[in-house]
Amino acid sequence: MKQTRKFCVLALALCAAILFSGCIKSDMHMSVNKNRSMDFSATYLVADYLANMSTGDDTTQNGVDENSENWKNLTERGYTLEKIEEEGYVGFKASRHYDSIDDVSKEGGVG
Repeated sequence: MKQTRKFCVLALALCAAILFSGCIKSDMHMSVNKNRSMDFSATYLVADYLANMSTGDDTTQNGVDENSENWKNLTERGYTLEKIEEEGYVGFKASRHYDSIDDVSKEGGVG
């Protein structure tokens, strides 16, 4: 019982250390216009050392690069993607314009 408690405390401390270390950055922005159109953008960045550790090379950024299935899927869904390198972080920005906010709910399967 005591070993399990120690393990849980250690695992929780490790998770907190990773979360508070600043190794991941994300930013999402949504702008709904008066004509009910919407602009959406999301930026996901991972620390260089973490991206290299998880993928094994410098070309793949957080599992998304021009040759990956994720990149192709997002592009097919109408997103514009661009790679971003920023002060020790690598990642991508995905953006998309919706002509109507109703299109968002239709795409997600909610009517």
